[in-house]
Amino acid sequence: MTCRWKQSILAWGIGLLTLICAAMWGDRSAAQATLVGREVSVRVLTYNDPTKPLFDGRTHLVRVGAGVEFRLGREGLQNGLDVVPVTFDISRARIEAVYPAGLSGGFYPAKFNGYIFEFKTECALFREARIDRAFTTLDLEDADVYVRGGRLYVNTARTASWTGKRFAIDVKVAPCRIN
Repeated sequence: MTCRWKQSILAWGIGLLTLICAAMWGDRSAAQATLVGREVSVRVLTYNDPTKPLFDGRTHLVRVGAGVEFRLGREGLQNGLDVVPVTFDISRARIEAVYPAGLSGGFYPAKFNGYIFEFKTECALFREARIDRAFTTLDLEDADVYVRGGRLYVNTARTASWTGKRFAIDVKVAPCRIN
């Protein structure tokens, strides 16, 4: 009788430990395949030669959550260039940008003139990044959006006008640990 009781307790303990481990680690990796909860910075950069930027904007940092993460506006002229006003809303696996309709203008035609999103992570966060063509009204080509490590680059240099336009980038997120 005592032996069976000890075996039952041992089996119950192992079962409970298995459930606790599954709850802690099993669901956790799936929940981390998201941008929500991650620290992200964005900055505007313009150059023909990456070692000599024409415009090197401020770095803006937030933790991704509900609502709009960034509302970029003018930062002050550098070589006659400034930031185009834009809002960025980041969700689980998407970045949406919206430009105001009341203002007019275009992007400076450089080798790179756009945004660099950097997510604080210890692994390659993105598996893929694609333009959502159904949502996007800004003239972007597939080559204008690319990933390097934890950084997502969006090059708007070929776009003539941004007035009232928008774009969305859908990303496949790797299950990286959230710092």
